[in-house]
Amino acid sequence: MNIGTSQGQPHRPQSASCWLIAAVLLGWLPLGILDAEGASGPRILELQLQRRDPKSGAVSITTERVASTNVAIVMIDFWNYHWCATWVGRAGVMIPRMNQALIEARKLGITVVHAPTDCSSGHAGTPQREAMAGLAPQPLPKPSDFNPPAPWGLGFGGGCMCGGPYTCAANYGWTRQDPRLLIAATDFVSSGPHELNNLCVARGIKHVIYCGGAANMCLLQKQEAMLAMIRHGYHGMVARDITEAHSEFTAPGSADRATEKSVEYIEKLIGPSIHLIDELRKAGSWEEQALVDAPILVPWGFKLRPKFFDTALAVSLSIPRLPGAEIRYTVDATEPTAESPLYAGTLRLNDTTTLRCAPFRNGRRIGLESEGYFVLMPPKPPQPDVFISDLRPHKMNMAIWSEWYAEASRPDPRPDRAYDGGPLRLRGVNYKKGMGLRAPSHLIYEVKPEFDRFVARAGVDEGLLKNDLGRERAMYPHVVFKVSIDGHVAAESPVMRISQEPWRFNVPIPPGSRMISLAAAHAGEFNPGELVQWVDAGFTLKPGATWIPPEKLHQAVGRTVKLKTDPAPVYATGGAAVLTDGRMDALQGRRGCLGFEGIGLDATIDLASSIPIERLAAHFLQDTAGGIYLPTEVDFAVADENGKNFRTLATVKQSVPTSEPGPLVHMFSTPAIQTRARFVRIRATNLGQIPVGHSAAGAKAWLFVDELLVNPNGSSAL
Repeated sequence: MNIGTSQGQPHRPQSASCWLIAAVLLGWLPLGILDAEGASGPRILELQLQRRDPKSGAVSITTERVASTNVAIVMIDFWNYHWCATWVGRAGVMIPRMNQALIEARKLGITVVHAPTDCSSGHAGTPQREAMAGLAPQPLPKPSDFNPPAPWGLGFGGGCMCGGPYTCAANYGWTRQDPRLLIAATDFVSSGPHELNNLCVARGIKHVIYCGGAANMCLLQKQEAMLAMIRHGYHGMVARDITEAHSEFTAPGSADRATEKSVEYIEKLIGPSIHLIDELRKAGSWEEQALVDAPILVPWGFKLRPKFFDTALAVSLSIPRLPGAEIRYTVDATEPTAESPLYAGTLRLNDTTTLRCAPFRNGRRIGLESEGYFVLMPPKPPQPDVFISDLRPHKMNMAIWSEWYAEASRPDPRPDRAYDGGPLRLRGVNYKKGMGLRAPSHLIYEVKPEFDRFVARAGVDEGLLKNDLGRERAMYPHVVFKVSIDGHVAAESPVMRISQEPWRFNVPIPPGSRMISLAAAHAGEFNPGELVQWVDAGFTLKPGATWIPPEKLHQAVGRTVKLKTDPAPVYATGGAAVLTDGRMDALQGRRGCLGFEGIGLDATIDLASSIPIERLAAHFLQDTAGGIYLPTEVDFAVADENGKNFRTLATVKQSVPTSEPGPLVHMFSTPAIQTRARFVRIRATNLGQIPVGHSAAGAKAWLFVDELLVNPNGSSAL
């Protein structure tokens, strides 16, 4: 199997034991089959315990005889997720070795305990968890005052193991043990020292072997971990061949050295170590042909969690559990063979790369394959001239709802805010402009002739981190962002996860383009909590082009409109307010229009105070296929503060023939005028009946009005 990713392909097993592991992983056999494999029975183990002198570091070896049935193996914190991608890979490398070791240990009657600590509740209701919780309670021995210095105080504490650029940000998204670490029917899932003590007392266990991670953190410090149980009088020891330290990246190989230092620290100050595979081998319970080890990549990225970089990235490979092995690799996504390039030092990647590698010796593959996925980030885009949050989408859909259910479910995007109402924020940076949405979501905008490029950054909303750093939730968002123009994908992101560097879009808009679609799609199972953001998103303008935002289109934007006659209910969405919303979208599926059947428009705008009036205008739609015709004439009048005694400024006749099918829009506009007024009245005369020659001739004609304008700003409004 490919190590470090749940999406890996299975490796062809080399033994019956490997076959069983692969079969269970792929769902071909039930977990309980692990207990039926050739049990060889209990025996006396002669454990080689390795310690170091606290001052000199000199190694000493002692042998301790113990019945295998009086030994437990405890796996600490093999979680199904971690915030550091390289740690995910390093922990994943241990799992095949751990699975094989547990198969062999069960044959000897060694008790197997899984201790995912923080997320043991994720196993509630399973037989292994309930068996542990149901044990008869036993007094927990009073702890000693044994208190060695914390390992991170010695300079090798936790942190992002990937190194720059774009280090991983902490969260607590794990929910249970990694499902690739197999839990057999006879195993136990523990939660706390009292339960572990209950089991040990019931089975006469005094020797506890610890595996997992991190050797400098959880494996030592959690409540049922090695240090705590030593304090309670147990003989705790670490399996130095199945543990890893969690250390911040400083240089290639620094993590391998941190693991060595952590084990040395344990051997000096806490308790002994053993080599678990060697102990099983001595007991005659190890399958020598099993392939259980794979190379380690630093940094590590995966298809579902890419490692991003700018310009170039240095990647180092190692395989400390197979000393002397050659690592062969490919950078074209093909399987590595004995003829593939030999790893001889840090690799330098300059483009998006799928790196595959495996260990070889004398031309023969001796371990499992690892795979990494590394993505070159596009250059940083410019700031838009026109922000999408200032535009009305032609169409929008979000999550499992559609726009028709907006009032019931509030799925509408949040302009310039996160979906939960907070600030737009990606990877710790706040943004003023953008859209907050729930995924999956779809925004479609009309492409204006002035638009040159679409630019944006996009990422997973970080709002869920506000509550205990996203505990048990941060692992779930998997989103892909796509930009399509007239139905063709123009750009898309890789899979995006929480706290990743926002993906960058800088998409040229071909001449004649009509629509642009912005989609945020699930890359995994549906998760209704997936919130996303498009930030600094919008359009750059062509050289020499200008753009007037809707709120500045004219001076009546946002002002109150009163209608003397109501529009037809089917075409009344938004009410009179849509006539002064600064948006002229009649050609976008009649969006933002009011429709009047057989009657005209009589609307009065209250400008709130008397202002100079220089021009008035009204925007109408003609689409004869739907029986929609321009008015025969439009009358423009104004009144002073009392709103009475209107005086007509102009009556504008129709200049577009009814034979013009459309759909088309037409602006009725007064000539230049000089006056003052607070109230503006605009009356439009309906054609009355659909003309002869139309299939619906004689039926009532429709009049569709889009926008009423006072002092339009520039030619784009006219």
